[in-house]
Amino acid sequence: MYRKIATINLLVLVMAGLIFTGCGPKQRAAEGLLDTPESHYNQGMRKFEQGNMDAAQAQFEDALYLDKKHAPAHAGLALVSITRAMDIHDPKSKERKELVKQGDEHLDQAKDLDNKDVIVWIAHIRYHSIKKKGDDWIKDCEKGLKKALKINPESDEAYYYMGIAYKEAYDFRQSEDMLRNALEIDGMYSEKAGLAMQLVHKIVEAQPGTKYGKIIALVDEINRADLAVLFIEELNVVERIKRRKSAKSTPDLSFQAAEDPLKFGVGEEGQEGTEILDIESHWAQSMIRDFVEVGLFDVMQDHKFYPDEAVTRIEFAGTVQRLIYMVTQDEAIFSKYIGEKESHIRDMRTDHPYYGAAMLSVERDIMDLDKITGYFHPNDHVGGADALLFIRDIKNALKW
Repeated sequence: MYRKIATINLLVLVMAGLIFTGCGPKQRAAEGLLDTPESHYNQGMRKFEQGNMDAAQAQFEDALYLDKKHAPAHAGLALVSITRAMDIHDPKSKERKELVKQGDEHLDQAKDLDNKDVIVWIAHIRYHSIKKKGDDWIKDCEKGLKKALKINPESDEAYYYMGIAYKEAYDFRQSEDMLRNALEIDGMYSEKAGLAMQLVHKIVEAQPGTKYGKIIALVDEINRADLAVLFIEELNVVERIKRRKSAKSTPDLSFQAAEDPLKFGVGEEGQEGTEILDIESHWAQSMIRDFVEVGLFDVMQDHKFYPDEAVTRIEFAGTVQRLIYMVTQDEAIFSKYIGEKESHIRDMRTDHPYYGAAMLSVERDIMDLDKITGYFHPNDHVGGADALLFIRDIKNALKW
């Protein structure tokens, strides 16, 4: 009888223990002066910024082992969960839905524990800029900014992350304003804000005219497919060139010169009907074909376009050279710089086959030389924001 009662009591204690441990993170005492929730949270955020989600989660959980009511640690776990969720591209994925649920719960818990902590509301801004749920997700970020600035009007971190959120919402002027505020506070985020603002300012200057232009503005390196789409969407080159061909006598596109980096030599009808072997299922197939057929870019000798290959500055300059020739029908464009004894570009010789294209783009104020070194950097890849600036300057040069 007594043995049965003892067994029952033991089971009750075990179950109570399980219930207790299930209610929250297991608590432990600090093992050193710097073994604090704050230090683990800070290390967690460092790991989060490095993209190490496992290490970040471990640090945030360590913070909660020391203090289960530490709101920033819950905010950190929310960021980890939503980042992992958005890395799963299938919106119907059960794992993704579960991670979003966990993220929502951690963020709500952080607010319930301490809604007067600016860290929590900065996390709110970041969380919704990662989640991007619905068309009005930016309003959720704005709510976080309002709360954060009410707690700390001088929070450069809040301004910075709101600037990033506006950038990702393609509201570049608002982004520039937020980043400027962060920069003017001159705090820990001023350097980051300055770097981000350089990019955003380029985009604002470029004034992309299409949705695709705004999207491509944020790309670090454009590829050949992007180049084709940008010229067609932002410059409407196919229609413009076709109208010129129908309005005037067809230009003799058989002209060849050593100066042309892309070996410009297509027939009267451009490259219409040219076989392109590697774009069959590509999302930009139709526009790539138009880009090639109108004569702005050649396929390679193996009949491939290589749509996902990054565009170099000299390839961009070569495309500009072709476009200007098609518009002006001035064959001197290809021979103008032949025979120059002294190069005006420090990292290109005058006998370089790409020299003429580079010089044309520089002289027409479409592309710049490095202001310090005088280099053209022909093999550097072209970023989205720079591509849009070049396109703006093409419009100015051609008075489009």
